[in-house]
Amino acid sequence: MATIGKITTASSGSAAIDYAYGRNKMPAETKDWLKQQGVDPATVDQLKNRAVVMSGLNVDPEYAKT
Repeated sequence: MATIGKITTASSGSAAIDYAYGRNKMPAETKDWLKQQGVDPATVDQLKNRAVVMSGLNVDPEYAKT
């Protein structure tokens, strides 16, 4: 079973995964928060997606999307 770590208003699990994969959509506030939590600023500046970590247990998120 796939679990999305962010609540969205998506109409389906597939739409929620698409939302998480959104390109260049990580808000500046999220990047600032990550830096405040001690994440290396160079690493944070390279982040471009909404999802910071995405994985599955016994299922690949892309497969779960289908």
